[in-house]
Amino acid sequence: MPHDPSDNSNEEEVEIIAGSNHVSIDEGSDTDISEDGIQDAPQQLEDGVQTTIDELKELNLGTTKELCPIFISALLSPEEEKQYFKTLSEYKDVFAWTYKEMPRLDPKVAIHHLGIKHGTRPTKQS
Repeated sequence: MPHDPSDNSNEEEVEIIAGSNHVSIDEGSDTDISEDGIQDAPQQLEDGVQTTIDELKELNLGTTKELCPIFISALLSPEEEKQYFKTLSEYKDVFAWTYKEMPRLDPKVAIHHLGIKHGTRPTKQS
């Protein structure tokens, strides 16, 4: 049923706000943009995916007998690295370092099986 704008019975009053944008183009500008300065986008951007993979640095939050390895970006400054190490060391008890520390973990998640037919000989692919 069409809405009658004059009928205000049992309806909340709604305020309608409209926006407007103004764009100015200065055709008399002295600065010309030449196509010579335009470069093609890198292929990663053309594909829609750009991955950033920093080189990693390994640190040990544990002891030499009980290793608790972590990996941080090698691009961090020494001060940032020190702060990360201090914070992670302070909270290292919240991390599970072995499967024994995760008693309710489903073995289907933690154990990997290869779907190979029995009696099939594996071949190395190039």
